[in-house]
Amino acid sequence: MMQSCYNAYFMLVLEKQDKQEQGGTSYQMFYAVVQLIGTKKEAENFVYKLELSNNRRRLFWEASPRSIHEGVAAAIAQSDCLAFDTSHANFFAENGNLGINVTIQRVDGGMSLNR
Repeated sequence: MMQSCYNAYFMLVLEKQDKQEQGGTSYQMFYAVVQLIGTKKEAENFVYKLELSNNRRRLFWEASPRSIHEGVAAAIAQSDCLAFDTSHANFFAENGNLGINVTIQRVDGGMSLNR
């Protein structure tokens, strides 16, 4: 999904990967990250929040967006993304559809992001 705000373009990427435990049991993981269509330096001017919610329960992730030049694989490898498994996806899904609320903010001089 592509979105424009603050005179910049952002893309929400949701990637599904099949994983396998040592015992041979397989499962699926989902990874969500926001990328800025721009440079890494430009991306540092923003913060994004992702939220899954259902029945008074919420799962949040907050981070700086990645530049489109960095790629999604780097965010996943560095655990710099919202990660959840199939059971969490099903828990937050409504009628089989998973909604992810995305909020993007510009970082001002007084705001800092703690990771």
